[in-house]
Amino acid sequence: MTGTYTVLAYNPPQITELSVFRCNSSGVASHTGTYVSVKMKVAITALNNLNDATVKAQQKRKTATSYSNMKTWTGSYTMNSTYVVGGSLSNQYAYDIRIAATDYFETVYAYADIATADTILSIRNNGLGMAIGKISEQNMFEVGWPSEFHEAVTFDEDVSFSKLTWLLDLIYPIGSIRMTTSTTGATTFLGGTWELWGSGKVPVGVDTSDNDFKTVEKTGGAKTVALATANLPSHSHTLSGGTVTVAQAAAHTHSASTGAYKVGSGNGSNYKYFTNEGSTNPQTTGEGGAHTHTATLSGSTGTSGSGTAHSNVQPYITCYFYKRTA
Repeated sequence: MTGTYTVLAYNPPQITELSVFRCNSSGVASHTGTYVSVKMKVAITALNNLNDATVKAQQKRKTATSYSNMKTWTGSYTMNSTYVVGGSLSNQYAYDIRIAATDYFETVYAYADIATADTILSIRNNGLGMAIGKISEQNMFEVGWPSEFHEAVTFDEDVSFSKLTWLLDLIYPIGSIRMTTSTTGATTFLGGTWELWGSGKVPVGVDTSDNDFKTVEKTGGAKTVALATANLPSHSHTLSGGTVTVAQAAAHTHSASTGAYKVGSGNGSNYKYFTNEGSTNPQTTGEGGAHTHTATLSGSTGTSGSGTAHSNVQPYITCYFYKRTA
């Protein structure tokens, strides 16, 4: 199959802004209102206007498990405004608000909430719950206003939080790295979004004065290294075998020492001899001039080494690194 294809840039739906408050039908803030004002910024990749685009505003009571739709928008690839939705949100209950942005490929969510109507003190009708600053909704003590304690507070039982975003942002702001030896719940730890990071690598602190380490999340290095000749220490090798060839000198003569010489041969002898005026003492030729000979050495030294890369790994112990991305 052949043809020409156009590849379009794509990003998943994005909800980059969301804030809500109770209001009346005109969008005016009211703690007893049954509507909710939703300010949101949504972007969906159009893909030449061929992509699906649906945005929903949904609600549920805090104690409920499923959401109901309040308003649905279709066909809009960007939304950046304030919308008044609802109309049946009882001011006796707190609600979770969810915005769902859906295209052809996936759905992303953003969350917020609204409280009950404000009241100084509320006693639940069954007498088992009390609230300050809100309507009592549960069989417990509830506080609907920001609180400040000026003395020590003691808890005899466990303390649970419906939201941990504040704690997550305090301890692990986006971009933080967490070390752990378990993957259980690691990608959603404390309600955040985490991704596995730095697999098989050792973290090093950023050093802006060193080109190797001057930028964050720069990678480099190798587990094994093969040494180049320039990396070897100065050393020598023993010649294991070979021959030496001395160059032949040019033809030449030597002069005998001064005197008169006679040349003859002994009886029955094939050897020639000469004497210096009858003297049979050993005679020498004249001394030759100083000279040199050229020698050529051929052979090889013994071989050593294989070029195998050596390990560059320090002593280590492994764990998981996770980086918070959202």
